Amino acid sequence: MLVVGANAGFGFFCTLRIATDLFPPERLALLTGMTMMLGMLGGFTGRAPLALAVAGFGWRASMIAVASSAY
Repeated sequence: MLVVGANAGFGFFCTLRIATDLFPPERLALLTGMTMMLGMLGGFTGRAPLALAVAGFGWRASMIAVASSAY
């Protein structure tokens, strides 16, 4: 879990760095909020399919499928 959090932090930092390069400074707060909103939305919408997979196939098979789908 620590590795996932560290990688998410670097991804968030890189997104903000790109936003500061491409947009005016007065839009940084809006873009930061939208980036955080999209990250939370991904976590929120990912819960239901994972819960269904765990209920149908078990937690081990679901975790193996999630881990192998990243590659």
